[in-house]
Amino acid sequence: MKLGTLIGLLAGLACGTGLVAWAGAHQVLSAVMAAGISGVLILTAYNALPIAVCGLAWRAVLEPMPRRTAGLMIWARFLRSSVSELVPMGGEILAIRVMTLRGVATGRAGAATVVDVTLELLSQLAFTALGLALLAIDGRSNALAFWSLTGLGVATAAALAFLLAQRSGILRWLERLPHRIAAHAPWARLPELAGLHGEVQAIYRRPRALLGGFLWHFLGWIAGAGETWLALLLLDAPIGLAELLIIESIALALRSAAFAVPGALGVQEGGYVALGALFGLGPEMALALSLLKRAREVLLAVPALAAWKLIELRAWRRQSLLLAVRPEAAD
Repeated sequence: MKLGTLIGLLAGLACGTGLVAWAGAHQVLSAVMAAGISGVLILTAYNALPIAVCGLAWRAVLEPMPRRTAGLMIWARFLRSSVSELVPMGGEILAIRVMTLRGVATGRAGAATVVDVTLELLSQLAFTALGLALLAIDGRSNALAFWSLTGLGVATAAALAFLLAQRSGILRWLERLPHRIAAHAPWARLPELAGLHGEVQAIYRRPRALLGGFLWHFLGWIAGAGETWLALLLLDAPIGLAELLIIESIALALRSAAFAVPGALGVQEGGYVALGALFGLGPEMALALSLLKRAREVLLAVPALAAWKLIELRAWRRQSLLLAVRPEAAD
């Protein structure tokens, strides 16, 4: 683990622990226990909905679209989302690997992933804009609305810079990324990304696919807000639809902005506490909400990591059998 990442992790843990101590560890624990293990399992099961929606968004930019790919893309999205909670960029690499093992050309798989990440970012900005509009109409915190709007402007500029970078040489650099990663992780058989630049530009010339992916992702953010509504219902602290969208959209923006902190530890918790206070949600409930989401993340990430190892093991065994039958395949 790099020093900067370690510092961010420790700072996030310290911040989260401090918030729990400030709110009262007993009160937070009592709120979490009110939802119980069954509550965590319900949230985990519900998460299949936003994952499926995001899988369909990803499928929209994959063309020519192979038959029966909906299940593949949903499975790849599950692995990508779950693994990325613990291994930055690991989820994307694993998802590309899974797609190539199922017959999708590596250049197409990598290009669809790059474009999907871009559309997900743009749709999140739109979702945040929706939350800010509702916050402005609510009028309860003009200061928060101002600073959030400023942050949205910065994030929009960053998204545009990312789009411009995709037209430059960054994608050609990504074509060599698997070799760079393999030097540090020789246990992982990573996909080649040759032709990535050309494939990405080809997708950007299909506006209908881009619109479809964007709309699916926006629907995915709405579906993701449903998890927060369900968690608060389990905590016996329901809130209105407008308040829910405000809290979730701005909290997600804060989490994305804290990409340098693993899992946005501390940032997510602080965001929920600050935003929840606007609408009468006590700090113990806000922290309990965050902890329930953390528990769901771990519950999904562990089997996803195990699946990664199994996928690589099966691929290695298939390659070994192929070499045993056809030694020339090693050339």
